[in-house]
Amino acid sequence: MAMYSDVNFYAGEQSLSELVYDGDAVRQSLLMIFRTKRGDRLFRPELGCDLSRYLFSPITEDNKSRLENELRYGVSQEPRATLNNLTVLIDMSLPGYKCSVFVYIPAIGQSTSLNFLLKQRL
Repeated sequence: MAMYSDVNFYAGEQSLSELVYDGDAVRQSLLMIFRTKRGDRLFRPELGCDLSRYLFSPITEDNKSRLENELRYGVSQEPRATLNNLTVLIDMSLPGYKCSVFVYIPAIGQSTSLNFLLKQRL
């Protein structure tokens, strides 16, 4: 039996299921936090990450470190998850960053991960 369930934001598009459970629910929540710009939620202005600023900033080691901190902040906003590992790699062939976030969900004893590209817009 699932401990966590959320509405599947991709129902009908990429999935037939109307709900996501456990690790998938937490992964979807993290994606929504990463995609929400800080300050966009009216009654929760601290929610979200400022990832969009890295789409228009120079690709540097300093900005990579700032991006890692921003992703750590994003994970800290999901109370069901604990950050296990985080890697951000500069990829000039994109150009942009390859991001991998690994979390542990203590209540269900499960790990999950997110891998995504943050491509710079020229």
